[in-house]
Amino acid sequence: MNTKPQSSPDAGIRAKISNGAILHFGTSIGVRILGIVTVAVLGRLLTPADFGIFAYAVFVSTLTDNCFYRHFHFSLVRLPEVTNEHLDTLFTLRFLTGLIVAGGIALSAGPVAMWVDAPELYAVLSWIAIVPIIGTLPSPRFMLLEKDLKFAPAAFQVLLARTLTTCSVIALGFIWGNYWAPVTGLIVMSSIVALHSHWVAPYRPRLCLTKWRNFFRFGLWVMFGNLFNFLSGRVDRLILGPYLGVSAVGIYRMGVDIAELGSRQFAQPMGRVIYAGLATKGQDKAALKSAYLETQSVFIGVVLPMGLLTALCATEILRILAGPNWLAAAPVMWVLAPLIALNTLESGVRALIYINDAPEKMFFRNLLIFCVAMPIITAGVAWGGFEGVILASAVVKVFALVLTLMLAGKETNASFRAPFLKAWRSLLAGVCMVLTITVVVMWGPSTTANTTVPAAVMLLVVKCGLGLAAYLGMHFTLWALSGRPNGIETFGIAQVQKAKARLLRLVAL
Repeated sequence: MNTKPQSSPDAGIRAKISNGAILHFGTSIGVRILGIVTVAVLGRLLTPADFGIFAYAVFVSTLTDNCFYRHFHFSLVRLPEVTNEHLDTLFTLRFLTGLIVAGGIALSAGPVAMWVDAPELYAVLSWIAIVPIIGTLPSPRFMLLEKDLKFAPAAFQVLLARTLTTCSVIALGFIWGNYWAPVTGLIVMSSIVALHSHWVAPYRPRLCLTKWRNFFRFGLWVMFGNLFNFLSGRVDRLILGPYLGVSAVGIYRMGVDIAELGSRQFAQPMGRVIYAGLATKGQDKAALKSAYLETQSVFIGVVLPMGLLTALCATEILRILAGPNWLAAAPVMWVLAPLIALNTLESGVRALIYINDAPEKMFFRNLLIFCVAMPIITAGVAWGGFEGVILASAVVKVFALVLTLMLAGKETNASFRAPFLKAWRSLLAGVCMVLTITVVVMWGPSTTANTTVPAAVMLLVVKCGLGLAAYLGMHFTLWALSGRPNGIETFGIAQVQKAKARLLRLVAL
């Protein structure tokens, strides 16, 4: 009789999700390094005004991807069965959407350039109008890989596209020395994504609309929800330009970009893993609630120290990466980096809502945040200028975080504080990290425009080393004192053991 224990289907699913999470986390680290390299080079080649113009180009490009295309991915993954007609319909709808969006961008180029008093934006936005069309060309079959919990191709695609784009942007930066280098990089990245998707998952385009009902209702709610979410998160940059000019937008964007480097780069790819993983729970409410809370606690444990370290080391990071001319962006990072990190919890809430087939709830949530953000940000800029927009953005992010967790609490019949209560060890460890680095700041030297790069690097290493040591030490101490429950610590130890086993097998060969 065979007494070998059989692994359950759930165990296999958890293994695939864990491997996908690790894979995307590794990819996010690689992408973060590439982002740091890009900022370090372009920060010395371009002016704040160049970054301000580029900020508007990124706004348009990201708006297209997040608001008008992302819902197709969510719609396809949630379908119980996918046919060729579904794929053809998705491609057709996406292509038609791309044509409409491209035309809208081209027509708005002139008014936008006049609105922010930057004539250069007319040519930039006219050129960027091609990005929405390129964005319709990726193979829809590529999306099915994540539906089957195959995450490696998507992770490789992200790393490949970012690597080639970084190389091209840096090369063009040295050649042109202006905003056209990063602007062209947006087109390069979209093209690489499209080509790679067809290489991995070949698809012959065919126009078809027979399955439009499978995408229409869900897709409209998600699309307009994403639109308001996108606008509420970037209204600060839109309003700042007409008041203080594109140079102020460039400095503000530099601060936000660096503040997002850690947490956002981790959250975006991980959101795809979470959505596919939670989708396997179907309508099992108890299993869905447990998986949601477990996922969110892991998110907090990872992104919280990223956000805190970014804020506490802002001046050192700016001095090393961008140079002394960008230290004015430090207040942006001090205030917003931790809040940006915590707001990545939206990824798990969004997945929960979509799986429960209630996208209209995310739409109304995003619409409310947008309606709150507009007057608060406008008042902050009008009354407080650059500092005012930072504080106003912080208020909006706190409001968005509370509202998001309250929405998830209703879906799971749990308190909106449940993710933080489950991640209490991470919160206390974060406090320990802040106190440790604060002592270094109080008793150690500070980084200024006159600080040399080697000195800034040394101070950054000291801060990060002591901060991470305090965070991990407190985390594992609390874990041991509380009886070593299942959590992010057990997950991390398990992955280290797996990596050690693989290494030993390789050495044995």
